[in-house]
Amino acid sequence: MKSLKVFFRGISTMLRVSPGSLITIFQYSLRAIVPFVNIYFTSMILLELTDSQEVGALVQYTALAVGINFLARTLTNALDIQASRAAQVLWNEDLNEISRAMLALDFETLEDVETQKKLSQLKEHREQNGSSMEKALMMFSAWAQGLTGIAIAIYFLWPFAGTLFRRTGDGFLHSPWFSAAVVASVVVAAAIVLIISAVGNKASNNAWLALQKDSRVYGHYLGMMYDYHTGKEIRIFGQQNLILNPTREIQMQGLPLHKKRSNIQALSTGAFVTIGAVVGFGVYILIGTQGLMSLFDVGSLVRYTGAFLQIIAALMAIGESTGRLSLIIPGLHRYFEVVDLKPKNEPGTKNPKDLGRKQIAFDNVTFHYPKAEKNALEDVSLTIQPGEKLAVVGENGSGKTTFIKLLTRMYLPSDGKITMAGQDTAEFKLDAYRKLFTVVFQDFKLFAFPLGENVAVGESYDEQQVRDCLEAADFGKRLAHLDKGLETILYKDTDEDGVEVSGGEAQKIALARALYTNADILILDEPTAALDPIAEYKLYQGFNNLVGDKTAIYISHRLSSCRFCDRIAVFDKGKLVQLGTHAELIENEGGKYHELWMAQAQYYV
Repeated sequence: MKSLKVFFRGISTMLRVSPGSLITIFQYSLRAIVPFVNIYFTSMILLELTDSQEVGALVQYTALAVGINFLARTLTNALDIQASRAAQVLWNEDLNEISRAMLALDFETLEDVETQKKLSQLKEHREQNGSSMEKALMMFSAWAQGLTGIAIAIYFLWPFAGTLFRRTGDGFLHSPWFSAAVVASVVVAAAIVLIISAVGNKASNNAWLALQKDSRVYGHYLGMMYDYHTGKEIRIFGQQNLILNPTREIQMQGLPLHKKRSNIQALSTGAFVTIGAVVGFGVYILIGTQGLMSLFDVGSLVRYTGAFLQIIAALMAIGESTGRLSLIIPGLHRYFEVVDLKPKNEPGTKNPKDLGRKQIAFDNVTFHYPKAEKNALEDVSLTIQPGEKLAVVGENGSGKTTFIKLLTRMYLPSDGKITMAGQDTAEFKLDAYRKLFTVVFQDFKLFAFPLGENVAVGESYDEQQVRDCLEAADFGKRLAHLDKGLETILYKDTDEDGVEVSGGEAQKIALARALYTNADILILDEPTAALDPIAEYKLYQGFNNLVGDKTAIYISHRLSSCRFCDRIAVFDKGKLVQLGTHAELIENEGGKYHELWMAQAQYYV
């Protein structure tokens, strides 16, 4: 029942996202007519040749056969184009549904291990087997063609039904039992084909599942070979064999499973052909023996034989396509597992814009990552005043970035709460709350878009404002040397004329992006890691002037860069261990800040 629900939901979704799928089904129905045109006119021409032999009638039948075939082929070709478009639309919309579902997720759900596992399984299933809804469309199309063909064939065979189950002579071949055996064999053959198809597809899918992990690893190594971003390290350190050896090993380990899948497909195809040939041979004997007894003319012999063979082909096609359900259903399960994912971080209803300048407070906040052994943050209490410049420092893994993720509602606290102007931030509309912040994360990303779009995060933007922000982020000189200016594509992933920027230049662009948003609260998470100390000092100076009276939070390993901040929050092992000005904290020789400061000061003497 669960599989049936998933299947019918898949069909409903298919028709919703791509109504043109109905054209494909209709087009396949029309295909079933074409063989019967040839069967009918061939029978009439043969009958004319063996009977009256009128030249005019022969010419007429031949002309009609050619003309109808031409029209039918023209129509089916036109419908093929429409059907191909419908299938492509279905593929695209199928993918768009997945994309929309993923983009609607909050970061906590997206980052979750189970979510990533579901995404990986869906991606690999699509790569190996295609879109399950597209496969379902092909199955329905095969049904439509097969059932239409069976209906027309029954019409052709109707006159033959009167003699089918009566004794026409001596012996088993002329008895009703032989006719019944042939008819039954057609139905049984279709059932056997369905079973073989289902078992074969399931076995093939199981072999693919066994290959799944190795395929993922192989794909990762293959991507490293092709990615020019990793090309320098591979060549400098001579890592070619470090990549080639595992890929060869994966290939060798996967050969038996690939061979198994190929054997399954070959055996299935061979079985289909053999069954069809055996049943077809029985049909020839059935109709041939009655034809030899002159129970019907040569034209009828052709019509009956052709119609029977069309029934066999239709039932075989229906059985084979139905057997693919063993691949379609798991694919639909994976698809709906992904599109049904819901955010854990439920949006509130209040608008934070109504609060004016806002005090932010962490009230005994604790956070625990799923499946982690320890708390990432533990019992953190901290109040940030409007317009304050706060530095957040600490060793790697001390909880600094988690602090920022909680502040921007990438996660909700496991315990305690975060308030803004005294109200729980979880009660605010998520989009409106996020617009209060602009963040440059430690692992920020730029995209292979034009420079201007990267800064403005949109296709339309104020060019002068973008230039001002790039200038403030110390990217002005580089911009002046770019031939295409703000239209310069970053990186070569999408454009061979794209420009590669260094790590430091990329950080400056990311900082310009933060400035362009003009949000109330600016957060820089290790924004100057790729800059030298002098460039870092100049950048902070410029930022301090640009930020003005806005709230700003800086995370940095270089403590000398934090001296201009109003206060410094020191984190250690997930706890807020110190809070104060640089002067206050440096005086405490037993404190964590003094320890960190002295560890770095020796390199600046």
